[in-house]
Amino acid sequence: MKLIQTEALIIGAGPAGASLAVWLAEQGWDCTLVDRARFPRKKPCASCFSPHCFPYLKRLGLEETVLSGQVIRYASAQTPRRSVLLDVTRQPFGPMFYVYPREVFDGMLVDRARALPVRLLEGVAIQGLVREGMRVIGARAKDLEIRAGITVVATGSNTKFLPPECKKGMRTYQTLTGWFEGLPAPEHTTTDSFTAPWLMGTGWVFPEPDGRANVGVMVHEHLLRASGKNLRDVYRAYLESQFARERLRDAEQVGRLEGSPIRYTLRPEGIVDDGLLLVGEACLLTHPLTGEGISQAFQSADLASRVLGEARVAGRFDREALLPYSRGIRKMFGKTFRNAGIVRFLNDRPFLLEASVLTARWFPPAKWIFEKRLDRILI
Repeated sequence: MKLIQTEALIIGAGPAGASLAVWLAEQGWDCTLVDRARFPRKKPCASCFSPHCFPYLKRLGLEETVLSGQVIRYASAQTPRRSVLLDVTRQPFGPMFYVYPREVFDGMLVDRARALPVRLLEGVAIQGLVREGMRVIGARAKDLEIRAGITVVATGSNTKFLPPECKKGMRTYQTLTGWFEGLPAPEHTTTDSFTAPWLMGTGWVFPEPDGRANVGVMVHEHLLRASGKNLRDVYRAYLESQFARERLRDAEQVGRLEGSPIRYTLRPEGIVDDGLLLVGEACLLTHPLTGEGISQAFQSADLASRVLGEARVAGRFDREALLPYSRGIRKMFGKTFRNAGIVRFLNDRPFLLEASVLTARWFPPAKWIFEKRLDRILI
């Protein structure tokens, strides 16, 4: 079996893992980045970047890349009987969301890591962590063992390495995403519809450059099971909704539908241990209401890079040295996630959702106030 020694091992080369590898390498770390895929790779994702992403995109040299994507100007909050179009650009910082294809973006981010002294291992599936007593000292693949001072798990929605404490509060959406070409121009709108009474979650039509659209649904797993339906049934129902029919009237689906789970928690627990740290969606840092996870990936990776830098100076990567990361994550996301969980609960109630949409339609000041405060709910 081949043995690699490294200072930091990062498992998963998505936004959290690749950005952390870049920032550690810039500090002079000997860093190894491993992913089971080869880049560029297809990513079933809404590919939506919130304003919280941009300070980190600028550091990574990818800000202009994402800004060249499609601006999301509107959100259509819908019920089976009514809808209201909300302007999501009325924020102090401008547009709330940009869409840029993740397949392209992730490849560029990995290339950014590749250009630094980062050892990149693609097509390597990590089978398990290596421990010495209770301490994690690396990971193993089929014919490879990697020993590291600190092991970082950045494996997205794959819960293989998720500790039991974190799984207790885990909740899951199931998503299905497809791509369409020939989207009508010039108006580019999107829906983030919060229409659980009929959709059991959320649907979207996110325009991408060159007349493409990323179209998907995000459904509560427990509601889907209770309904007896499958995810493709829900997807077809969304395509048949009035909004989707209007937006996709001249478009044609290309390629196959791609599915993946989105996992989240309102209180991340057990995300550090002796020699081990989790970042991004690997520790369930996805927005409970929208499912957006790219900004949380960058924010957690940035915090991890700072905490690991201090631990490196102290010469120790035990749980106590890494606890500032766990406390920082709770402070960073705790209140936001709890508020989003409350709004998600309210929007899953048909009467409350119908009343909210009706109020926004017939009382313009309420709509204006809601638009001005969308950032507190959606990001």
